Amino acid sequence: MKKLDLPLAAKRSSLKKYVDEGSGDDAHMPADNQHNGFFTTEMYKQLLSAIGDRKHVDDGTDIYGLNPGRYFGENLKNAPAGAEKALLFVDVDRADQTNDHKMYKVTVAYTGQVYNYNKHVNSAGTNASTPLGWATTEKYYTLWNGNVSAAGTVLTIADNIYKFSKVRLTLNDSNSGDHVITVPRSAAMIAYLTYPWLSQHGVSFFGITLKIKDASDNGGTKLIVDRNYSYSFTNQWTDNAAICSVKKIEGGF
Repeated sequence: MKKLDLPLAAKRSSLKKYVDEGSGDDAHMPADNQHNGFFTTEMYKQLLSAIGDRKHVDDGTDIYGLNPGRYFGENLKNAPAGAEKALLFVDVDRADQTNDHKMYKVTVAYTGQVYNYNKHVNSAGTNASTPLGWATTEKYYTLWNGNVSAAGTVLTIADNIYKFSKVRLTLNDSNSGDHVITVPRSAAMIAYLTYPWLSQHGVSFFGITLKIKDASDNGGTKLIVDRNYSYSFTNQWTDNAAICSVKKIEGGF
């Protein structure tokens, strides 16, 4: 092995280090899906995104054009109908590192309403099985639990009824168990159950009306059982009270 003087050996060692590792911010090769390496600033931002630190995107950004990650912004292109101007949290996931299989999730920051869009393109370039457009994820919040039937009963619920566009009621008619009925949120919410008689010809109808107590109050946290009635029909109508009971109230949108 040929000997080198110390100054030349030092220069060659330094040059080799520079060629192998680079210098400054480029001192090391970044990691990829096949090689170990070091974090770049972009990788660091992607890691933060993966653990929930969202990146802001400008007004007019096309949601469908976003790379995998977590974002937030307003006035976004291709946002769900009714949420075009809202502040949105946007999650984008992708399979197989292609743009053919992507899943988008949008949450409206102000209300918590959630929308989903799934893109799964086949070899022909179409969404053959996946429905097009945004799907709404229904959400229900428990507002009250119990078991009441008497007209005039006041129920204090857990949140403002005006936050919700619909109300889901769990009712019991003392004959066929619990039933879940969804009605639009309104000043007076009416729900009916139908019970066919099994031992003879006839049918019974059970109904309950819930009203928002003090509807002018912006708190909207009290409901009242306004009416509770049932009707049975064979050869005549009979009227009985307090048979149908309310067991659960949920607010949804």
